[in-house]
Amino acid sequence: QDPQAGLKSLRALTTYTLLLRTSVVEAEGAGSDGWAHYPDGNGHPNGTVWHRPTREQMEIELRRAGFSTVQMLPHEGANDEDTWRCE
Repeated sequence: QDPQAGLKSLRALTTYTLLLRTSVVEAEGAGSDGWAHYPDGNGHPNGTVWHRPTREQMEIELRRAGFSTVQMLPHEGANDEDTWRCE
């Protein structure tokens, strides 16, 4: 429910490289903070998503969490999912 805290926890657990696959939203679907918010998971089709970032915001948040190298990998799978390589 707190994506920034979750990313900081992942950084604390990562000793080398983290591969993270996450759902993203296009800029027009996000608020001014770069996130689409679904309070208590409501409003998102699967009912278990509280927040979805734009691609740009995901990179910002990964760097804010302490990853110095952040790279979006070539796209595979659904159009609204990205895989990130972080160190």
